Amino acid sequence: RAFDYFAGVSGAQLIVALSSLLFTFGVAWLLGFRSEGPILAAIAVGAITSLGVIGVGLIVASFAKNVTRAFLVANVAFIPMMFFSGAIYPLKKVELFRLGERTIGLFDVIPTTHAVVALNKVHSLGEGLGAVAFELGSLAILSLMYFAIGVILFQRFQLSPNRAR
Repeated sequence: RAFDYFAGVSGAQLIVALSSLLFTFGVAWLLGFRSEGPILAAIAVGAITSLGVIGVGLIVASFAKNVTRAFLVANVAFIPMMFFSGAIYPLKKVELFRLGERTIGLFDVIPTTHAVVALNKVHSLGEGLGAVAFELGSLAILSLMYFAIGVILFQRFQLSPNRAR
């Protein structure tokens, strides 16, 4: 069934993502990096972000007919996620609207934007899970949204018996 397939693939990808995250933190620690905040908060941010990235990967896979095309199409999705998240260089916030006291910006639809903000709060400012609750909530909502879109598109374009090849 489709659910079994998606659960299996996503579970394997999540294990790879968490292993990579732990390895990265381990190497950073060996090289002298020390987080000001709890490392478990950073791992939680990374885990939830990974689910969003897996969802984006499902969307990419929906439109690719083979692995080579998936690799090429993935660049269209993942390069903006990297550049417009603020991970490479800080970006000026382009305000779309306000949600209470929070400003919702143009790039806030990208899961990695919230991950960068949350990781900066944890690593640089020493904040814990409570201080990054908004970012974690945003990441969770975006992750579910991208994952659901990915599942729907993948079922429609890759698993449908009537799809055109």
